[in-house]
Amino acid sequence: MNATVTCFSTTQQGCSISDVLTSQIDAGQNVNLTAPCVASFTASKTVVGQGYPIPMNVTINNAGDNPENVTLTLSANATTLNNTNVFNLLNGSSVNLVCGGNTSNCAYGNYTLSAYCEPNGVNEAANNFTYTGTVTVTISGDINGDFKVSLSDLSILAKAYGTTPDSPKWNANADINGDGKVGLSDLSLLAKHYGQQYP
Repeated sequence: MNATVTCFSTTQQGCSISDVLTSQIDAGQNVNLTAPCVASFTASKTVVGQGYPIPMNVTINNAGDNPENVTLTLSANATTLNNTNVFNLLNGSSVNLVCGGNTSNCAYGNYTLSAYCEPNGVNEAANNFTYTGTVTVTISGDINGDFKVSLSDLSILAKAYGTTPDSPKWNANADINGDGKVGLSDLSLLAKHYGQQYP
């Protein structure tokens, strides 16, 4: 059985389908669910510059009896980062989404991330899982999350320079602009903000 899905985002950063799974819910999952739910949620960064996306991977399962239209909401504390609609998620199937949470409206600080889905716009809290992680929104170039751009950040970037996600020395936080590689553009951003601190 194939899940027919369409994904779009109401934020600039966008959301794309990375994979469509057709397997049933694993035995370790709650098999009493009657509606789609967030089955897994991970954010690849723990520190992000304000205005840059937080890359997130979310899996939604539909363990219900019918196909569902689902709205996925990704939030940082009370700030909505991304709303994504998935259409016609077939019963017994899952979809993996790769989403970018927009931090433009987040002040500097530490945030708890959450993922929540509402089938057909109805809040069915008993059937929903919310997964959380934490992220620090800070000055672009602050890689270690201490709210200042300094030599320690430059050192972290230097160690990861030239890497991509498949590299052994990859550090997602050092990919300041979120383009999937640590390179000259990231060094440029760090240099532009070098010496800045908050507050």
